[in-house]
Amino acid sequence: MDAATAAACFRDLSRHLAGVDAQADLAAPYLQRLRAELFGARIDELLELFARLRSTSTDLEMDIRQQIVESSDFGALAQQIILLWYTSAFADGDNWKFGPPEQYFRSHIWSVIGAHPPALSGGYFGYWKYPPEN
Repeated sequence: MDAATAAACFRDLSRHLAGVDAQADLAAPYLQRLRAELFGARIDELLELFARLRSTSTDLEMDIRQQIVESSDFGALAQQIILLWYTSAFADGDNWKFGPPEQYFRSHIWSVIGAHPPALSGGYFGYWKYPPEN
């Protein structure tokens, strides 16, 4: 699977696993981080399985749950993919491995909880002393 196909496949798999719009410009860097930091070739095996399921399955969601999420081979990797899209981090035991700040700021957790990342307000200096407008 070439790099562009792998990134597109990873993005589609991420959408199914995490239930979010997996931004295209983050898919390739996230995939690269998964390969480099924790899972190496296992991610490629997962993408091959997902591509096969996508083309042959009559119930893709059920097959993803049974053959990926609940699988002893790929379950932990699926959990890390979900965690990555929501937090931009990997949980490696008690150690959290974050990517660049831009990825952290774009994590889906902020839209889920209806907040902005700490230290990124988007407001002008002193805006906090006024009541919210909405």
